[in-house]
Amino acid sequence: LYHMLTGRAPFQAANLASTLKHVIEQEPVAPRELNPSVDRDLEIICLKCLDKQPPRRYATAEMLADDLRRYLDNEPIQARPIRRWERIWRWSQRNPVTAGAITSALTFLLIALAAATVGYVETSASLAVAKQAQEESEQSFREMRRAVDRFFTQAREHELLDQPGMQPLRQALLEEAVQYYQKFLTQRAADPAFRDELALAHFRVGRINELIATSDEALQAYERARALQEQLVAEEPENRERSAALGDTLNRIGRVRHGQQDFDGASSAYHKALALRQRLAANNAEHNEYQRRSANTHMNIGLLERDRGNLTDARRELETAHAIRSRLSESGYRDAELGQDIAMGHFNLATVA
Repeated sequence: LYHMLTGRAPFQAANLASTLKHVIEQEPVAPRELNPSVDRDLEIICLKCLDKQPPRRYATAEMLADDLRRYLDNEPIQARPIRRWERIWRWSQRNPVTAGAITSALTFLLIALAAATVGYVETSASLAVAKQAQEESEQSFREMRRAVDRFFTQAREHELLDQPGMQPLRQALLEEAVQYYQKFLTQRAADPAFRDELALAHFRVGRINELIATSDEALQAYERARALQEQLVAEEPENRERSAALGDTLNRIGRVRHGQQDFDGASSAYHKALALRQRLAANNAEHNEYQRRSANTHMNIGLLERDRGNLTDARRELETAHAIRSRLSESGYRDAELGQDIAMGHFNLATVA
């Protein structure tokens, strides 16, 4: 059944021993992750067949057939999905060392977050008492936001959360992070002193929504960030941090619209991002990161033109991106992201050769 739904076996490895190890230690990838068109109830039935606990599997082939008949007749199925935290618990029992490392890292972050939260609440109570209390409250708020930023980065990028079966934990952590950001936005929406932080919070919500929600929800958050950032840049055109932040937001808007097949909207956002990034690179030659990001936007435009069928324009943009990256590498600039960008650039150039 799994193979019929996904086109592959539930466990794949180089040899029999490795395959058996996967069967024992790993959960199968959910069919909908490999084939989004698979119906949710059908996925539940399939995963019940593969449950590692015999009592949770179908006791007989006839019971499986009965549930499949219910599905085909649009009746409620008997199978029930494994709850997210139950799946995480099972994984932690099979992988105690990895689970312990993740727990330690996240516990540290949660302690920092809790400490910042307590400080924020305590100083907020004194806000009306004195100017010093207000300043302390604002500082506590910023510390709390930075703690959440670190929490978000760990949840999104920690390599241990890329382990098979850890997707539910990653999603739960990201959902927790987005709740904190939404709380920030509610508390400080009318405070002009926090406009930069508010814009960043909207941007972070957009990044999280790209991972766990819909592209429309991500776009909505990015557009809110963009509106604030455009005001901030208009007030201080020479502020590098504000221009860079707006460039990042426009670049993400372009990527989301590209994914939605809104090629005109994507092109507009990409070219605005490119203009900002090129200006930053030209005015701050000592900051190689601005040049690297400019190259990335050239690459994004190239991929957009490729998908539009404009291969000549696509090749030109991709070659421009490669030239910028090559100059950075030859100048001695060493950065892990630059190496990844160069590798991806070679791959993308091959698609328009």
